[in-house]
Amino acid sequence: MTSVLRVENLTKSFARKKAVDSLCFEVNAGEVVAILGPNGSGKTTTIKCIAGLLMPHAGTIAVCGEPIARNRKNALRNISYLPQTAEFPANITALETIRFHARLRGLSEEAAVSALTKCGFAESDFGKSAGHLSGGMRHRLSLAIAGMTSSPLMLLDEPTANLDPAAAQRFRTVAKTWREEGRSILMSTHVLSDVTEIADSVIVMVEGRAVAVESVLDLRFRLNKFARLRVDVGAVTERHSDAAFAAGAVEIRKNGKALVIFAPEDRRLAILSRLEEIGAVNGFETDKPSIEDLYIEYVESSNKAG
Repeated sequence: MTSVLRVENLTKSFARKKAVDSLCFEVNAGEVVAILGPNGSGKTTTIKCIAGLLMPHAGTIAVCGEPIARNRKNALRNISYLPQTAEFPANITALETIRFHARLRGLSEEAAVSALTKCGFAESDFGKSAGHLSGGMRHRLSLAIAGMTSSPLMLLDEPTANLDPAAAQRFRTVAKTWREEGRSILMSTHVLSDVTEIADSVIVMVEGRAVAVESVLDLRFRLNKFARLRVDVGAVTERHSDAAFAAGAVEIRKNGKALVIFAPEDRRLAILSRLEEIGAVNGFETDKPSIEDLYIEYVESSNKAG
């Protein structure tokens, strides 16, 4: 596969603290890679180094085969960058704003209007000043500016941070369109839905280090470990545990009158059916996987491997 972005031993420090520590990864043509991690893990610093906004202390970054350190202008020409928070002049309209960015990039008026339309702007919104746009509409304007060019690499920094569910879903729809156009996407996020819906692979960062680089299929397997099903069976017996394991449970814990069962989501119905066969199921509830649990799992796995 053709490499669009190659990062080797990227290191960036602030004062005496390493924000990014010897990070290595690659993004291939048409691939979506997510950097997942808690706040302060080094995600944004990594994105800014690749975008040319911060100077690394060590390591190399190459975009479309062009090292940024050797030919910064050519390398950065292949990048489109969406910051976590974009600011626009309050008294300039949405159309005027995107026209300005189109002129900077040598693009036509038609390209500017098309970008706004693709990101959900109605023609009646074109004349609204940025100061009167809602937070969601300002985010759409940011998406329109980022997606206006045909840059092979899209850098997206926390694209759904502080968005309501509808706006977050709109972003994912737009991102899927970019992917279908053949672009590569590197995005930083701490939102699991961003990763599981649109990414091919994930880099998990904790305290500046990559503790895992794996496919989204492997990520989903890890998430299954934290999919909990709590079933009230009245009086817990070994028969209940045996039945749950036989139906696909990965781990079982007893909690009073209930079994807390860890199992893939697609095995929950079978587990409940088997439990009903051997006794009453008085009630059940499910828990969504915790991203904190996921980080702990990655860190512990990394420590064991080390």
